[in-house]
Amino acid sequence: MSYSIRNDGFDYQGFYLDPYTVTDLFPNEIDIDDVIQFYAKDLQMKPYWRDVQAEFNPIEGLPVGPIPDICTWMGSSLIFSPKAHDTLFSHLNEFGEFLPLTIEGTTFYLFNCITHGKLDELYSKAEKLNESGDVLQEERIRFNNIDTRDKLLFKTTLNNCSVLYCNETFIDLYNSKNLTGITFDKLN
Repeated sequence: MSYSIRNDGFDYQGFYLDPYTVTDLFPNEIDIDDVIQFYAKDLQMKPYWRDVQAEFNPIEGLPVGPIPDICTWMGSSLIFSPKAHDTLFSHLNEFGEFLPLTIEGTTFYLFNCITHGKLDELYSKAEKLNESGDVLQEERIRFNNIDTRDKLLFKTTLNNCSVLYCNETFIDLYNSKNLTGITFDKLN
């Protein structure tokens, strides 16, 4: 069974990193749009990455909440606290790259997922926005459970890699380590 990952409401502070800060890390030969959409382009960033400053901020109009252990960022990427990184790194390293970020003197990590899940082609269908095939929103999505059984985190080009997905093993690890910040929506 597969699940989509999303932030767990407004109880936690929000992560902020200006995407253009990331573009400054890359040589001019790499198109800036590819860097901004790294999650959809499968751009491996580790060869160019240097520690980047980022921050968590309270959500406007709400009481100041805690910093989450894990939260979503752009597309199919996640932000990991030191605790989440230390407890999940060995389980997730094969599915993407962990890139250091400094937040108030503490090292957090951007997880850039580079693993794709194979879709159940008979069930999955996307609504197209225009002639070039840009997806407006997914209508239905289901993954091939045999393919994703051993993939803890994965994405799909059906929705331009705009959502990160996981299997039940990831959820079990997340819950057993008492991590906070994200929630899971079961796919049909």
